[in-house]
Amino acid sequence: MLLKNLVQLVREGFIVFCPDARGFGERQEARVEGGLLVSSCLAINQMALPLGRTVTGMWAWDVHRLVDYILTRGDCRAAPLGCMGLSGGGLQTLWAAALDDRIGYSVVSGYFYGYREALFDVYVHCSCNYVPGLFEAIDMGDLGALIAPRPLCIETGARDPLNGAGGLKNVRSQVRIARQAYRMLGASRALTHAVFDGPHRWDGTEAIPWMKRAAGL
Repeated sequence: MLLKNLVQLVREGFIVFCPDARGFGERQEARVEGGLLVSSCLAINQMALPLGRTVTGMWAWDVHRLVDYILTRGDCRAAPLGCMGLSGGGLQTLWAAALDDRIGYSVVSGYFYGYREALFDVYVHCSCNYVPGLFEAIDMGDLGALIAPRPLCIETGARDPLNGAGGLKNVRSQVRIARQAYRMLGASRALTHAVFDGPHRWDGTEAIPWMKRAAGL
């Protein structure tokens, strides 16, 4: 997410919290060439795996602790609490919302596709995407299903190379899995898939108005 996108949310009436993720910005936990503009999540995940942990789990835990703090603030109790993120931020949003129903609505941008095709066929992903044993049990659509019936907006760039070789086909196959759960819970309208003509980036054309409706603004 760019600073201008966050400023736009503030102007739309949101109270915005934008923490540095573990391994990024001021939370780099290893020296990385390139300074604060690159991340050390690869090094963190490689150290975590032998200990039976993953950086994905650490990120979700961090978001949940942020939720703990937000809920202590009197100025944040009037509206549902939402979570949003692009790319690795989408990963954090997806996992955090799937595991914590205090997150009332979510926007996952640039991070919703079939794991096998995107992670095995496209060699551009950080190892933070890999959770041991994950592919034996679930795919990304199943994580989306865990968020149901809470509102979920999935934002996808039609030309995002991270979608995998199948492009939008690989994305829509996972959206269908999540839709089944929403449909079974009588919440079909709570799931939105916003596709824009662009690469791997945040768009917001549909997502921001959707967020305002979800938050009651």
